[in-house]
Amino acid sequence: MWFSRALAGWWLPLTAAAVWAWSQHFAGLYGQDAHDYLARARDWHGWLLGGPRPEPSLHPQAYPFAGAVLGFVVGSEWRALRIISALAFLGVVQLVHAEARRRMTDEQAAASITLLGVAASPFMLRHALFAMSDMLCVFFVMMAYHQALLFRLDGRGKRTLITALSAGAGLATREASAPLFLVIGLHILFSIFKHGAWRAALAGLLGKGALALLVFVLLGRSGRSVWDHPWLLAWSPLNFFRRSFHTIDGFSEHPLPNLVHALFPLAHPGFLLPGLLLLFFLRPADAKDDGVRLAAGAFSAYVLFIAGIPFQNDRFLLLVQPLVVMICLPAFGRSWRAVRHGWWLIVPVMAVLQFVLFIYGLRTFVRAAEEERELASLVRSHRERPLYQFSLGPALATYGVRGPLVDLWSNDVDHFPAGSLLLFNAKAFGAQWKDTRIMGAWEAAEAQRPTLIAERDDGWALYRFDQ
Repeated sequence: MWFSRALAGWWLPLTAAAVWAWSQHFAGLYGQDAHDYLARARDWHGWLLGGPRPEPSLHPQAYPFAGAVLGFVVGSEWRALRIISALAFLGVVQLVHAEARRRMTDEQAAASITLLGVAASPFMLRHALFAMSDMLCVFFVMMAYHQALLFRLDGRGKRTLITALSAGAGLATREASAPLFLVIGLHILFSIFKHGAWRAALAGLLGKGALALLVFVLLGRSGRSVWDHPWLLAWSPLNFFRRSFHTIDGFSEHPLPNLVHALFPLAHPGFLLPGLLLLFFLRPADAKDDGVRLAAGAFSAYVLFIAGIPFQNDRFLLLVQPLVVMICLPAFGRSWRAVRHGWWLIVPVMAVLQFVLFIYGLRTFVRAAEEERELASLVRSHRERPLYQFSLGPALATYGVRGPLVDLWSNDVDHFPAGSLLLFNAKAFGAQWKDTRIMGAWEAAEAQRPTLIAERDDGWALYRFDQ
C-alpha cells in the first residue's frame, strides 16, 4: 500500500525539520552547552593535530571528540556535530522500528508507532537538529536495549559485547544515562543465568564490562570526577515532591512537582501526541512481554533518579522517549485493532500536528540563537576588554568575540577596572539570581556608575567603566 511505502522514508520528517530550521537561520547552536560542545570539539581537533589536551569540563567528552574526528572529513566541527545528531536520530528510528516489527504482528502498526513515537516526535526532531549530545546518547541507550533483548533470545556473545560498548560510549556521552544502563546490565546478567553455562558467560561479561569502563575513562570527563557533579551532590528523594529550588543555578519555580514532571514522556504531546490516550489501552498482561518489562524497569529507575535532581528540563527526559514507545507497543496494537480502518487518516493527521508542535516549540530556540548573534555583534563593535558577562561566554566566543571574557557565575567581582565592559540583563536575572554573586556583582557595577553604551528592549545592556 502507498501508506506503508510512504512510512519507509524515515528521513522525510527530519528533512522537513532541517529545511524549516534553515529557513529560520537556525544553526543548531542553542544554549551555552551547545557552544561549549563546539568549543571542545575544536580543542580536541587541535589536540589531534599535536596541540594541548583540552582542559577539564563538566561535560563528558565522547560527543565533542567524535565531532573533532568527523570534522576532519566534513571540514567543520560545527557541521560534524550536527551530522552526528542527525545520524543518531535516524539510528534510533531504525532500532525502534526493528523492535516494533519484531514484537508486533501488523507491519503498518509497527511503522505507524515508529513514525509517531520517534520519527515525527516534536522533541526528538528538535534534538536531531541540535549540536548537543542528547541524541547520540539516546542512540546508545536504544542500541543497548535492543541487543539485551536479542541476547535473551539467542544467547550470542556478540550481543553482550555491543551492549557493553554501547553502555561505555553512552556514559562517556551523557552520565545521566547510568540508571538506564544499570537496569539493562542487570537484565543481561539475568539472561546469562537463564541460558546456563553462566561461569564462562559471566567471565566474558566481566571482560566486556572492563572494555566499556575503558571507553568511559578514555572519552569521559577529561579529568573531572563524576561524583563531583553538582546535580549529583544535590540529589534527594525530597525533591520528588518539590517544585521550587535554590541551587547553583539560582532560584527556580515550576508548576508541577519533580516526580510529575519526570513522567512527562508518558503523556506530554511534545514527546508522543497520542501518549495519554495509549495509557488507557495498557493492560497488566503487557508485563509478560520481556521488552515491556525491561523498558518499564529502565524508565522507572531513570524517573526516580531524575526526579531527585533539583531541576526541571524536558531535555533530560529525552533519553527515555524510545523506551516509552517500547512500553506502549502492546497498547498501540490494541488501539490499532480498535480503529483499524481509521488509522489511514489518524496517523497522517497526528504526524502533521506533531510537526506543527515542532515548529511552534522551536521558535523559542530560534529567537534565543538570534539574540546570541545580535549580542555578539554588539560586543564586537566595542574593543574594550575585559568583558564581564553572565550566561553568554561560550556563545560570544563562537561568534567571534575575542579578548578576556570574565564569567560572573564563577568569579567574585566587587570592582570593575577602568576600560572594561559589562554585558548584563538585570531585568531577566533579578529574581532568579537574587542574593547570589551574580547580582552582587551587578550591585557593585551600579555603585561605580558605568556609562550605558547600548540597551535593548529585552533588557540586555552594554556598559563601559570609565573609572
